[in-house]
This record gives sequence, C-alpha cells and structure tokens, in this order.
Amino acid sequence: MKAIKIACFLCLFPFVIAFMNPEDLLLQLEQRLSLYHKENPSTHLFLHLDKSVYSQNEDVWFKAYVLDGNVIDNEVLYVRLTNEKKQVMLSEQFPMYDIRSHGEILLPDTLKDGNYYLYAYTDRMINFKESDIFVQNIKVQRNVAKRLEASASVTDTANIRRGKQIQVVVKLKEGIYLQKGIKGTYELLDGKKVLKSARITTNTFGEAFINFTYPPLDNEKSLRVRVVFNRNSDYAELELNLRHEGNPVKIKLFPEGGHLLKGFNSKVMVEALDINKYPVSANLSLMENNREIKKFRTNIYGIASITFKPLPGSSYTIKHTDNNNSATQYPVDVEDKGYALSVTQRGNKSIAAIKNRSESGNALLVFRTLDKILLAKPLSVAAGDSIAVPFIFREIPKEVVSIFVLDESLNVKSERLILNKPGQEDYKVSLTTQQSVYGTRKKVEVNLEVKNGEGKPVAANLSIAVVEKSRINSETYRNILNAYYYRFLDGTNCNRYISETIERDIDDLLITKNWLNSNTQQVIKYIEQGPVKLFANTGGVSGTVQYNFKKAPELKKFVILSKEKGVIINVNPDKTFSIRPHSLLSSRSNKWNLKQSIEFSQLYTIAYNNYDLNFDKRITQGNALFIPEVFNAFDNNKPSEVTKAGNLLKTVEIKRKSQQLVTTQNIGTTGCSAYVCRNNILNCKNHPGDMGVPEEGRVYASPQGPVVYRCRTTGEEWLIKNIIIPKEFQVTDFEREKIEEPTFETTLYWNPNFGTPESGQNTFTFFSNDVKADFVIIAQGIDVNTLKPMFGKTTFSVK
Repeated sequence: MKAIKIACFLCLFPFVIAFMNPEDLLLQLEQRLSLYHKENPSTHLFLHLDKSVYSQNEDVWFKAYVLDGNVIDNEVLYVRLTNEKKQVMLSEQFPMYDIRSHGEILLPDTLKDGNYYLYAYTDRMINFKESDIFVQNIKVQRNVAKRLEASASVTDTANIRRGKQIQVVVKLKEGIYLQKGIKGTYELLDGKKVLKSARITTNTFGEAFINFTYPPLDNEKSLRVRVVFNRNSDYAELELNLRHEGNPVKIKLFPEGGHLLKGFNSKVMVEALDINKYPVSANLSLMENNREIKKFRTNIYGIASITFKPLPGSSYTIKHTDNNNSATQYPVDVEDKGYALSVTQRGNKSIAAIKNRSESGNALLVFRTLDKILLAKPLSVAAGDSIAVPFIFREIPKEVVSIFVLDESLNVKSERLILNKPGQEDYKVSLTTQQSVYGTRKKVEVNLEVKNGEGKPVAANLSIAVVEKSRINSETYRNILNAYYYRFLDGTNCNRYISETIERDIDDLLITKNWLNSNTQQVIKYIEQGPVKLFANTGGVSGTVQYNFKKAPELKKFVILSKEKGVIINVNPDKTFSIRPHSLLSSRSNKWNLKQSIEFSQLYTIAYNNYDLNFDKRITQGNALFIPEVFNAFDNNKPSEVTKAGNLLKTVEIKRKSQQLVTTQNIGTTGCSAYVCRNNILNCKNHPGDMGVPEEGRVYASPQGPVVYRCRTTGEEWLIKNIIIPKEFQVTDFEREKIEEPTFETTLYWNPNFGTPESGQNTFTFFSNDVKADFVIIAQGIDVNTLKPMFGKTTFSVK
C-alpha cells in the first residue's frame, strides 16, 4: 500500500507547478530533500593537521571536527597513513567526544621520503559511502627548510615524443640569486616505477641539464620527471609531466547552467586532463566554422573560461595544439532548444538570468543548499526571451547554493552552483603578536579574538598550530573553511577546492561541479526506499566464536588483558559477542591483549566482523584517495640570466573508565616467522632476502592486503587493536629549563582544544627555538553555539 501511495504521488507531482501555490510547492520540495538525506546519510569530517610537510620521527598532530551531516553519534576516529601505492603504512584509532577528536601519529624513522595520504573516518561512516572520508596529502622529507626554488624548461618541446632526445634545463635559486654547485638527483618515472635515476649539480649559472631518450611508453602512460636538490637542511623539488604524442589531452566543456544555446551569450568552462585525469596546461583555440575566433590556455589546474555567443547556422569546435604542433578538434555541443542560466555576482548584489529558447514559458526557479530548499519562484519566460531575477540571502551563512530551473514536469533544465556571500566571512579570527620579529628561544605571547559578521564576540573552540611556514604546502593544505564550503561536490578533481590559493577562481570552478551523492534531479525524483540498515558496533569489537570440534565445551566467556587489569567478555547463546566502544582506552605502552591459552586456540577460533578492514579495502582499492597532482609548468628553454544551537562543546578530559571496554577486532594474524622488507611490506615476495623484524601490533602492507602483525609472545596472549589516549604536546619553556643542545622542532605549539569565553578573547604563549625562519600561527575551529567553522592566521619571524 505504501508503494501505491508513492506511485500515485509521483503521478500527480508533474502537475505541481500548474496547480499548487509556491508555498505548497516549496513544502513538497523540502519534504523530498529531507527524505533523500534521511535515507542517504552523510558525514562531513575535517581534520586540522599541524602542517603538511614532516620529517621522520615527528608526530602528526591533528584535531577532528564533524562539521555537518546527519550522522553525528560517532564514538571512534580511525586514522590511516598510506603510501602512493595506497598501501596502509600506519593505523591508529582515537576516541570521539561529541563532534570532536584529537590525537597524534608518530612517523617512524624507517618511513621513506615521499608523498603519502593521511585519511580518516569515524565508526558510523563505515556504514556509508567511502567518498565522505577526509583525505590530506602529506610529504615526508628529511630536509625540510625549502628555501631553495627550482624551475624547469624543455629545450625543444616538439621533441617530447617517444624515441626522441629530450633535454630538461633546471634552474635553482634562493630568492633572486642563482645557486651554483648544489647537488641533486632526478628520476624518470613511469607512474610510480623508476626508469632511471642519476645525480646532477648546478653550474655557474645555477643550471643543471638532464638529457635522456624518451622511453617507449604505452599510449595511456606519460613520463614524469622528478628533481630534488639538497643543501644541508634546505631542499627544492619539482615534478614535470611530459606527455608523449600518443597520450592525448581530453577536453571537456562545462557551459554555465549546463547548456549552451544558440543566440545567447554564455560562459563556458574548459577542462583539460590527460588520459590519467591529471590536469594539463594546454594551448586551445575556439573555432567557428573552422575559423579561429579566440585563443586561450588552461591553468595549472587544467581550467580556463571563455565567453561567446553561438550563432545559428554556425558550428563550433575547441582546437588543442600540442607541444609538437599537432592539432585535435573537439566539437562544441550547441542546443536549439532549452533553458540557459547565468549568474552575475557583484558585492551583495546577485542576478540570475534565465534564457528560454523554444521551450514552454512556464518554469520554476529554485534555490537550494545541500540540505535546504531556500526559495521556489514561478516564472513565465516566453520562447526566445530572457528574464533577470535579483536575489540575496543575508540570513544564511556563507556556503554553496544551487540555482536551478524546473519545467512543468519537474525536470531540471538548467543548474548552476554559486558561493553565497563571496569575499565575506561569517567570523573574523584575529591573532596578534607583540612583535613581528623575535630572537631565538624567546617567549611569544599571542592575543586571540573572535567576532562574528556583526562585530560581536564569539565563544569558540579552536585548534591552534604554530609551525615553520615552509612546512605548509599552500597548494594542498586543507583549511576548515574551504573544506566546509566546498564539501559534497562531485568529480574526481574535487580536491582542487581545498587550496586557499584558488579562492579567487571559485566562481568559475563551481560551474564545473554538481552535488556529490545529492544530484538535484535524483533528489526530486527520489522514491522512498525505507530505513537505512546499519552495521552494529562498528566502533568496537564483535564477532562469533567458532568451535573447532563438535564436542568442544560451550564457551561462555573469554578474557582480555592489559598490564593493569583484565576484563571478562561474555559470549551469547548464539555464539556471538560484542564489546561496545564506551570507555576502554589504552596508552601505547599499556595495550589490551586477548587472553588465549594453547587449549583455547585448539578448541575455538574467534571470527571477527572486520568492518573497518573491509572499509579500508574499499578506500584503498577505489578512487577515494585520488587527488590529481599539480605539476610544475615548463617552457621552451631560454638563455641563462642572472611567490548548532546552545553551547554544545565542553572541556573534555580523556581517561579510562572502569568496567567498560573500547577495543577493535583482529584484522589478520601472522606467525612469528614473518619478516618485513625494505619497503615495510610483510612477507614480501619480491624481497625474500630482507629480514626486517616486524613490530607487534603494527599494520603492514602484505600480498593479501593490510594486516596487523601479531606474534604470540607468551603462548597465551594476542595483541588486539586499541583506542589510543592522545598525549599532550610539550611546550619547551626556555625561561625555566636550561637546555644546552640546539632544538630544531618546526612545530612550536599545538593545542587541540583552545577556547574563547563569551568575551571572544584569550591569550596563549610559547617559545621560539633555534630555528631561524618565518613561522605561521593557524587557528581554526567552530562557534560553540552554531557549530559553524572559522579560520584565522598570522605570521612572525625568528632571526
């Protein structure tokens, strides 16, 4: 009966525009959007990392925030580190408290220099799409000062062809001065595979020459050139993507509003990607009837915009001219019928222009955010005509808004995403130091003040990091505002929005995007599916006891142990057990073990519900970790010449509670004869001669996927996965402590839960050390009453 009611409702729904008033229609759309999100839950998780460039033996300090979504009753935060091959190298779990969590992960000395993915999710997110996870690129590099700058050029770009001789010229500078005699290395890579590596040294003009023959790569591959220079603690690096003649650029067009109509002036975004979906800086031309009418070039993100008016009777193409002067033309789809939508934003004034070519004149203009319908306005636009609709949404915060046109059958005819209140922020976070320049080992006092858009003080919960500026890669480092504004956007290149360097281009970039997992047409036509089915106890441990012999005695309980105590786990009559993640926490030096005698293991086998392991496999085997790399640009060579309601967040002390348990399942076991190869892979078939000793309880990559190494050290206990109590960051007080050895830590201060009272003001102090460099202070967090995000930063120098 329920299905019949839904079907009848959908049959009547196409006549809504004609027979319902705007208020009723608005209510219907709101109900449909609410139903969709209720049955398709999502979570918006963000992690503030202290920096994005690390060295071995450093801690990655982080603070987690659940910023949005309808899944907020989380109990455990899972944090993983993978290499570029998406093999899990480090794995930890931390307790969630309300919508927050914090902790740290130590990068071991054995971790190789390179690029890594740090990703995180909560226990409840395991039930849903892996696209909701948080991902941050980080770099691990022993030399981290990065005061050197490298640039590159190719002597003859027409020679970037298989079998041709290539010469790459690299220039090295510090500031405006060319650097001679600096040693470095380069690698030629086929994907992640190193084809060739060699040493180079800059000459008197600060140049180094790399000569090679372009290898015979397949069409779907391209050659990457990675160059790294090192000078004491300084380094510089660059990476080039040298596409050969058989690796074509794929051009994709995004007309504003989704449709390009004849006779109407329109903006079109053009995206250029190579066959591996990496962005390409491409030389392009707009052709009208095979005649060039406009030249343009995509930027390092592979994006460009053009504006033109398609004429009736004319045909259009985009021509791409490659480095070897070969040309490929891509047809431009110009429509004879439909609606076009464009938006103009100037300050607080916004205008939506709706253009109609040969469609019925009745339409509906709707404004929505991710989870709310803001406005539905009936329109009457005669065929061949257009109408301008001014709008402004002062009452909603700064966020992405969708504007779309519906026809009488509630089909989406045109849609455009915009950023509401561009150039404005709902909060101002001010950080002020008493000086702009400090000496080494000096006390630094910082005054922090938070105000809202009306200039009133705000009580906030913030995480604060003070780090050497070169440890932040501004092109990839995620801040809480951009992560919040551009959440839930579709496309494999979505992570380009995380960079603070592209905010000025966001309006153009939003033309290329739609809602991730919340497409407007899909929402409007959505049919009720029923309640969402959830896995039970994804934050704790659950499973089944299997009997190895039919006559084995009934098992009613087993024991887990730490150094301090033991906890009895009851087994249900159906042979299942479940350990809720309420309060058993552990330090890294006092972990929990599963008590198993030799007799126990002969009689019984514990089969765990591997919810987190299965989720990790979905992540590492899918596209959730795909973040397109931005390669350095290169030119032809030039001669040498000398930039929620109520106060919901409380102070939290994380400690172990009595009589309760938080733990997680065994995700794979190995014998004590296991070994680790040079790449930290357990029982690696490619390096059987390596005999590294694996660390008990650590997650390793293996030929079968990620596993936890467990060796029965006593014959009775197996280490199980734990929820780690985070440690405190230690600030060195040079006024009280006499330290003779030099200190070169590049994170001077970290506080995951720094608060401002109702006055919106607070103060914190720390000390500079022996690092002489520019430093950045970053404060980001949320309003404790509205839970809306905020961000602020300032800089100072140590000389």
